[in-house]
Order: sequence, then structure tokens, then C-alpha cells
Amino acid sequence: MLCTEIDVKSPVDKINFSSTEIDLLGKMFGAADLLGQMADRTYIEKLPYLFHEYREGNVGGFKSEMDLLMKTEAFYEMMKVRLSKDLGDVAKYLPAHFEARFGVARNLYVEAIERNMEYIKNVLSEPVFDYTKVFRRSKVVFK
Repeated sequence: MLCTEIDVKSPVDKINFSSTEIDLLGKMFGAADLLGQMADRTYIEKLPYLFHEYREGNVGGFKSEMDLLMKTEAFYEMMKVRLSKDLGDVAKYLPAHFEARFGVARNLYVEAIERNMEYIKNVLSEPVFDYTKVFRRSKVVFK
């Protein structure tokens, strides 16, 4: 669980795992947690909810839902470093998994994340962007 802590900046190499197998397993869980969340088709639309969750939990760093949305690309860049360095680049094995499971030798998680990042980049580039009018699930945030 230490590899999936909310503070994604925590150094994984400082965790004292009981074996190399547990170390690898922790890194796999940490990578799966990040990749699974960010690859979700509705990830971008869930970010306004995350802002409110952060606010209730006294997690700083964001002034508004829009601020969190605008910082998402930078977060992804930070996560790429975390995945490759801190979490042992275990995601490199995903194409082999998808090949064995589905006959597709690609990293479907990374492809989905990159589509999400392209989407947020496109919507944020609009001269006047109001996520409450673009995201289908945004109205629930205000209820």
C-alpha cells in the first residue's frame, strides 16, 4: 500500500520491503493504481470531484476545479517520471500482457492516458472554456 499513497512524490526507494519480490509487487501495484486511474475514459471529467475531495481532506495545491484541470498535464509529466524511475518502469511489461491476453502488443493504458491528455489540452485551448458545459458528469459536482 505504501506505493499507492496519496503523496505521489514519496520516494519508493526509501520503503524497506521485506524481499525483492515484495518490492516488485509494490511497484506493480503503484503503477497499476496510477495507470488505471489516469487511463479511465472518464478521468478528466472526474477531476472536478477530485478537487472537492482534496479540499475536504485539506490537500493543498489547487485553488479551484479549473486550477486542477490546468495542472493535469504537468501532473502526467511528473507521473511518467515516477512510473519509469520510482516504480521501476514495470509498465514496460504491459504490451506483453496485452499481446498474450488480447493479441495486441501495445500499452493500451498509456494510449488511453495520452488520449485523455490530448482531450484536456484541446478543451483547455478553447478561448472560453467552461467544463460544466463540456463534461457530461459535471453537474453532479454542484448538487
